[in-house]
Amino acid sequence: MESNHKFLAKKISLCKKRRKDLTKALERRCALMKQQLKFNRCHQEVADAIMAFIKEQNPSPSETPEARGELVEFSIMENADEGGLITRRQGNNDVPERRDVSQFLKALEEVKELFRNSHESGKDVSKKLETDSIGIKAESSLPSKLVRSLSRSSSRVGCSTFYGSEIMGETLGALRRWEEKLYHELKTIKKAEPKRQKPEDSSSENHPNSETEMKIMSNVKCKVAKRAADNDSEEITRLRKECLLPKLGEQLDGLAGNWKAMSEFHESQKKIMSQVRESPNHPLLCEDEHQKATKKLKAQLCNWLDCFKSYVSLQKKYMESLCWWLFHNDKPIILGDNDGDWLINLKNLESNTKEVTTEMKRFQKDVAALLGQQGKEHDQKREVKRLESRLEIKKRMINPVNEKQTLEEIEKLKERIERTKETHRSKMQETQQMVNQFQTGFSDVFKKLADFSRKANEIYTELIKHLPKTHLDTQT
Repeated sequence: MESNHKFLAKKISLCKKRRKDLTKALERRCALMKQQLKFNRCHQEVADAIMAFIKEQNPSPSETPEARGELVEFSIMENADEGGLITRRQGNNDVPERRDVSQFLKALEEVKELFRNSHESGKDVSKKLETDSIGIKAESSLPSKLVRSLSRSSSRVGCSTFYGSEIMGETLGALRRWEEKLYHELKTIKKAEPKRQKPEDSSSENHPNSETEMKIMSNVKCKVAKRAADNDSEEITRLRKECLLPKLGEQLDGLAGNWKAMSEFHESQKKIMSQVRESPNHPLLCEDEHQKATKKLKAQLCNWLDCFKSYVSLQKKYMESLCWWLFHNDKPIILGDNDGDWLINLKNLESNTKEVTTEMKRFQKDVAALLGQQGKEHDQKREVKRLESRLEIKKRMINPVNEKQTLEEIEKLKERIERTKETHRSKMQETQQMVNQFQTGFSDVFKKLADFSRKANEIYTELIKHLPKTHLDTQT
């Protein structure tokens, strides 16, 4: 009797764990669905930010500073004369001429299109993950009345809305209900089964008929509860075989396909940026509107990093909760011939995100440095314009009375302008270094993302291969 009670206690404990696993799976599924939409949308937002950056760096002829009568920025030139600049005459001033940056911008244009392709590709996995069903209430907490209202003599039905569904969330909810019901039935069995009597217990001598009636009632209750518990277990097994595993296979297939597509997109982006990296000069415009576009790009890159980390983490947690539920059904999922379970592989997948996030953070610093450098270069440009305006005013102030003093001031002002221009040239060279870091950093990010996506695809593909085996093993 005592060993039977211990066995029941273990079954109840195991049922409690499975119920907890399903509760987590329902909650994490809902969170993953929302994050899937957010992660997919962030690719479009990054593409839009890159487009804004390109547009500001490559304005139409009517929007150029020259067309507006403004001073054109200095530019570092290939095969330039001493000082790194090629100048042309504009009025009375030597105005540095900007070099064509079409190659750099064209590369960013291609990268932008691949982000948009990634956004479109993500819609397919969103369908397989049933993101359109996130409005359905997750049944992570069920009222006790609803649990008790489940029929003790449930019929063998298909994947209906009540007993399971083609929607993963409803299937998990149905499994959660049956686990809840099984838990209560097992507790009833434990209470109803006769316990070992103590030697000094003499109550049976005083009330023999009462004790007999209690035993009969207890045995009847125990048999009914056992029959119901067996039926509950059969329903859980059926739902697992007919509903859960097929849907799990579809979702794994969707995730594997998505990561495969992502690896291809990021590999192409890496090649594009690595090829541009070898080009010597790609000067950027540094006006306020250009800095605003760079700032927007930096913000979207930060959002991209946050979405990526959350997305991978929620994938791992969702699959982990389903895996533990299968484990607690004594049916572990095996990966390959190394007897390693998929939990280890999912943990390895999440640990690989550190390489990606480290590289993305490094690139964010590069973009932030570029933004700060744009501001410094723009400040120097404005200082040049301010001093040249003062020079023009001084020239108009020359008269016979103060001619000598004014000419001396003009010479000093010209010297100061040359020093400021030299500082501007230095800032431009620093900006050029930032641009090179931008190109290298973006390429490195895409390389890490391509490697990670390839690994994720391999892991999910292996899980799919072994699902049929698990499906067969679930038979009891």
